[in-house]
Amino acid sequence: MEVYAELARQDGAALRIDWFGNVGNSLRFGPEQRTLKVSCSRWRLDLGWTLGAGDERQEIEIPIAILPQIRLADVWQNGSFVESAPLTRLLFQDLQVDEQTTEVLPVGLPYSPLGGASSYVLPFNVFNVHRDHTRSWIARVQVDPNTMLVVPSLELFRFYFGATGSVLEGIMAGADAEQRLYHAAYISRSSNAANLVLGMGMPAAAAPTVARIALDDEAKKAFFTLIKGGRIAGLNRTDWQPRMGFPCKRQLSTPLDLCRSIRCRRPVAAYGRERAMSARCRCRRWQCAG
Repeated sequence: MEVYAELARQDGAALRIDWFGNVGNSLRFGPEQRTLKVSCSRWRLDLGWTLGAGDERQEIEIPIAILPQIRLADVWQNGSFVESAPLTRLLFQDLQVDEQTTEVLPVGLPYSPLGGASSYVLPFNVFNVHRDHTRSWIARVQVDPNTMLVVPSLELFRFYFGATGSVLEGIMAGADAEQRLYHAAYISRSSNAANLVLGMGMPAAAAPTVARIALDDEAKKAFFTLIKGGRIAGLNRTDWQPRMGFPCKRQLSTPLDLCRSIRCRRPVAAYGRERAMSARCRCRRWQCAG
């Protein structure tokens, strides 16, 4: 089991992951290492999942590369995962995700539904863990006239693009993001296989996700939306809030026949040669999975 010192309180108490905040640079984890601020609270394991179990809020900073291992509401202690929140699983059949049904907006921005009274997407009186990051982005999907699905942008980023920490680091690299991920990508007309030249140091496990970013229009659009903010922040040397919606435009519960074989070529530093690799993509990584 992985142990992350950044997810350990000095007093040894457990902590709960409450909200994802700004992305920035920190010399703590190496030069030009992208980091993520995470809002947490001390968690009383003996009280179970009750309203009084969380108190003493704090903010920690983690390398962006470990984001795939962390989910909102997870509980950690001494750097090790303890448990996830008890969740209710809901299935939204044929949920349509497109420009008409989906909005991406700051979580702290008031809005007026259908010309009604102004309110917040996540009201502070019932959910306040995002109060330190009201400019963080969320994707909001209108399920039906009485139901709205709200997903933090960084949770979408983690779920859809978090195949490996290397991919997340590459996407957050700012102006060099595209070169960090891949050097060339195309689909063979004869074999219908996706062909990639992965960026230096990018592992084979990243191939399905990188192929999707390089060759799928909606995933590429989400990718460029993310790196645009990173480029501006890099020039100004400031923290930033990644903005991302669903990297697809379709009904989420409908399967796609987009599973392709992927052939990758990764540059090898020694002698400047290339080593050929192959990988079989999983439908869940290539398609827009619900």
